[in-house]
Amino acid sequence: MILVTGATGRVGSQIVRQLANQNEPSRIYVRSAAKAKEMLPKGDYSVAVGEFSDKRALSAALDGVTALFHPLLDNGGDLTYVQDVLGTAADAGCPHVVLLSSTRADANSEIYFVRWHGEGEDLLKESGLTYTILHPTWFMQNFFHYVVDGKIVLPMGDGQNSFIDTRDVAAVAIEALKDPGAYRDETLTITGPQLLDHYQVAGTIAEVTARPCEYIAMDENSYREHLASQGKEEWYIDMYLDITAPFRRNEPSPLTDTVKRVTGNDARSLHDFASDNIEFFQAQCPED
Repeated sequence: MILVTGATGRVGSQIVRQLANQNEPSRIYVRSAAKAKEMLPKGDYSVAVGEFSDKRALSAALDGVTALFHPLLDNGGDLTYVQDVLGTAADAGCPHVVLLSSTRADANSEIYFVRWHGEGEDLLKESGLTYTILHPTWFMQNFFHYVVDGKIVLPMGDGQNSFIDTRDVAAVAIEALKDPGAYRDETLTITGPQLLDHYQVAGTIAEVTARPCEYIAMDENSYREHLASQGKEEWYIDMYLDITAPFRRNEPSPLTDTVKRVTGNDARSLHDFASDNIEFFQAQCPED
């Protein structure tokens, strides 16, 4: 039995969908059964409700579980929930954890976001549980938020990245969940098939939709003011500008063949992603 926490998140929800399509029994752990019912498809999975801090509910959800999927959350660096989950999983006898982290995770980093992901990974490595850690690059699904009125306004300069579709991240996670021994105590870096800058991203969306799409590279200070005007907290603004700095320095993560090697399928391209979501991007990119 596989337990999926963060089941309504971008990767967790895809794991649930794909397991359901494979008729693979699973269980999800969520705070709201109503939200889960609204967001997730029907399938051969059971629903357990509770908070990460609710050890009794979490222990019950872990009963009979052979592998646990758990994401590190962008919640300001408080890792208490990670300690709660890992401690309860160890007590319940769950042998394997697949942890969703991020590229460049490093507990010694000066960058807040990178540091707390590294610290979360260290908690897992010290827990006594076997593990597979996932290091995906930036999600293609982020462009659902970034493409507005035919424009992508971001502080990324002309830096490149190997954007990854969350469906491919989920597919890799599932292989590690179904066969824990195959990727035991490994860290898997998951990238898309090509390096693209945001001008190329906008060009791909324009090509697929046959509508204008433009990337506007905003400088760091202007984007700080932009986020502040949206009511973002200072810690979030600092974090966002820190984690986007590699774009501005054009320091992309090297391409990997992880998706192909683990799943047997090629990683989806950005063109594939935009084509699969053409109606959304057409709605966001008005015709001239």
